Amino acid sequence: MTSVADFIKLQKKDFHSNLDLGMRYSSYVTWSGFYMPDFPEDGSPASREIAEQVKEYTMLRTGNTNDVQKLMALSLTENEADNIIELNGSVNITLLNACDTPEDFVNAITAATVKYSSSIKINPILAINTDEMTQDTTALASSLLGSQLFKGVYLYGQTLFNMPQKFTAFITSAKDHNLKTEINAGLAKSSDDFMKLLRTFVPDVMIQGECAAKDREILNFMNKNKITAVITPNPFTSGTENTIEKKAQYLRNFLDAGTDAKLGTESILLYNKSISQMASELCNTGLFTKEEITSILV
Repeated sequence: MTSVADFIKLQKKDFHSNLDLGMRYSSYVTWSGFYMPDFPEDGSPASREIAEQVKEYTMLRTGNTNDVQKLMALSLTENEADNIIELNGSVNITLLNACDTPEDFVNAITAATVKYSSSIKINPILAINTDEMTQDTTALASSLLGSQLFKGVYLYGQTLFNMPQKFTAFITSAKDHNLKTEINAGLAKSSDDFMKLLRTFVPDVMIQGECAAKDREILNFMNKNKITAVITPNPFTSGTENTIEKKAQYLRNFLDAGTDAKLGTESILLYNKSISQMASELCNTGLFTKEEITSILV
């Protein structure tokens, strides 16, 4: 049996952390100034409904550039406490609404990352919910690609599956700027859904790629195109609730197939798991040695 302490002491990476949702609930409440109704305080993950409420309340509470900076600092402090030395931190473009200009948005992210630069290498990733992506959003996002701040882009949402062709030009532009492209496949309900995304975008990273772990054709495509799969504690993926045992089996399948696979917290606020906690739980399923899990944390 391994413990969380076994992994906390290790220097490691978080390959997918939402910087607006990467803190513990106690920190969030202190920042927000109010308690979330029905928020689970027993360590269990927040339901989809509560997760949406948290995101809405966060947007309402984030009224200026200083709020954006403090919100991200809460997440970075949590990462620092878990001995994370590098993270891919997604920043939702909706936070731009709290800033007077796109330049202020960039400056807020820069200020937050510089403050923690001595302990964490932070790779800012521009995150966009495709269900809320308008022509104005696309134009703003495109203008940010050349800011020299972002290291990648991250798209998610149901519209990504329904109309992927709407986003091909944006992904192509991101690649032209030498940015990593990340796609969330958590809503994929079949191998066909998954493969459609892969062939349309050929991303660098696939978040919530559990559906792929059961399909040899998809695994071969991912290996051929060097696509990394990132697994997070999010239990609400692929149309079903995934336990840590199921997550462990998916990860085992990826590793056995020779697919590059990593771990990310996604949202410590919503799922209440650090990288060290997730690593320990995966080890204790009996499907991995401590050395195997350690090897995918760096």
